[in-house]
Amino acid sequence: MPEPDLNVLHFEFTNRDELYRQIVAAPNFLKTIVDINRSSGTTTNFNREQLYEFLTSSFKNGGSIFLLSLGKTPIGFSIGYHNTRIKKEFTLSYVAITKEHQRKGFGEFFLKKVYRKLESLGYIQISMFENNGAMSQINKKITRSKKYELEKKGSTIIKILKSKRPL
Repeated sequence: MPEPDLNVLHFEFTNRDELYRQIVAAPNFLKTIVDINRSSGTTTNFNREQLYEFLTSSFKNGGSIFLLSLGKTPIGFSIGYHNTRIKKEFTLSYVAITKEHQRKGFGEFFLKKVYRKLESLGYIQISMFENNGAMSQINKKITRSKKYELEKKGSTIIKILKSKRPL
């Protein structure tokens, strides 16, 4: 069970200029993401310049970065963008948790918070580029609830189910 001092910060960008202003205002923003990625053990390796290039190309029509912190220490991130081809779909491109915080429930806690935030922003579907088997296992756990479902077995598309409220 995750420790109670976990926080999820959401940074939403409607265009590249907003992303640039965030980076100027917080120069270590990209470095933090790169450091988390390097310490996560994922095979995806990028530096600040490559990350900035990816973000500016992906965030043409907006996107979000979520940071997971334990106390004041960032331990995870997710990056995604608004899919312009499918209405109300958000595409998660990267998700990473530092190696020492993996297999402790942090990833599941983090993704649930991310999914809830995306739902509150009006998304009805989340597609994901899964970079490891752990992400599949986390999504299977999350979709056991009546809140989310996988589009089909083995899929990386999560449907956000509407809650039924009594009239």
